[in-house]
Amino acid sequence: MKAFNRQPSTAAIPRTPFDWLQPAIQLRALLLSLLPLSALMRAIIVTNTPLENPSAPYGMVSFQLAGSLDLSRAIINSWDQHTRVLAALNLGVDYLYMVAYAFTIGLACVLLARRFANRWPSLTQAGIWLSWGMLVALLLDATENYFLISLLTGAQQAFWPLLARWCALPKFGLVLAALAYLALGGVVALILATRREPS
Repeated sequence: MKAFNRQPSTAAIPRTPFDWLQPAIQLRALLLSLLPLSALMRAIIVTNTPLENPSAPYGMVSFQLAGSLDLSRAIINSWDQHTRVLAALNLGVDYLYMVAYAFTIGLACVLLARRFANRWPSLTQAGIWLSWGMLVALLLDATENYFLISLLTGAQQAFWPLLARWCALPKFGLVLAALAYLALGGVVALILATRREPS
């Protein structure tokens, strides 16, 4: 934790989505956010597992990426009444989950970006961009869920599965890019901390 507990860099950083939250409590807010995020992730997994079958090998993810009305209907028809209720519950919980992951990942990107402000401004800029990207991911996720809920409740609009897919793909891309930044940047921050601080 030493790499993150140091005082934030005095170098100016671009505006972030978390400027409303005092820097002194941002780390605490991040740690507190892990509990609801973990609980919601568990709920997503529990409600998704029964949705997995040959027509939807990845459950809700298969539905998100179907891309065509025929495939979407085939997935829905592969679920019985009980699993359709679970699918609806999964999508409902996802509205809370998307807020939780956008907050946690976005704030983590901001905190990590500050570690590089004096040494590698480009890495700071990347972290700030990705923190804003989490808001974009949240909006894409919410829009995608609207289309999926509509399909699940009987809508027949041919373009909605395609629109859901094109919301899901950039959403996944943004989240994966932010996680990669946190993983690689975290390793760099720990290496720098090890070099600067006596064991």
